[in-house]
Amino acid sequence: MKRSLKFERIYRKGQRLALKEQYDDAIHYFEKVLEKHPNDTNSMYSKALSLIELEEYQKAISCFDKILKLELNAIAVLNKKSECLRVLEKYTQAITCIEKALRINPRHTDSLATKIQILERIHRWDDAKNTYDIFLESWRIKYGKRLKSLKSKKERKNI
Repeated sequence: MKRSLKFERIYRKGQRLALKEQYDDAIHYFEKVLEKHPNDTNSMYSKALSLIELEEYQKAISCFDKILKLELNAIAVLNKKSECLRVLEKYTQAITCIEKALRINPRHTDSLATKIQILERIHRWDDAKNTYDIFLESWRIKYGKRLKSLKSKKERKNI
C-alpha cells in the first residue's frame, strides 16, 4: 500500500517516537495513518509492537489478527502473536499459531525460538529439545551462509 508523502511523514514520526520509547505517542501517530489507510499493515504492525511494549497484549493480538486477514502468510506477525499468547498463558493457541508460521517456513529461527519458549512453559521438554536441535541447525545454515558471503566479499576485495 502506497501512502501519500503526508502520511509517510506521520508514520515515520510514529517510528521515531517508538524508538525513543514514547509508545503512547507513537500509537497516536500510527492510528492517524490508519484512519486514512485502514489496511496499512506496516502501521498496524508498528502499533502492535508499541502495544506489546505497553504490555497491552490483547490489543496487540487484535492488530495482528487484522494484518493476518490481509496477509495470511506473515511469519513475523504469527510469531509475535504467538509470543503475546504465551505471555497471556494461552498456550494451546500459542502453539497453534507458531505451528502455522513454521508450516510456512520450518527453519524460521525466530519462530523456532518462540516455539521452544512455549514448549518449556508447558513442560514439554522432549519437544522443546527436538525443536532446539532444529533451531541450532537452522541457525548454523543461516549464519554459515552469511559468513561465507562475507569471506568471499573480503577475498574479492583483496584480489
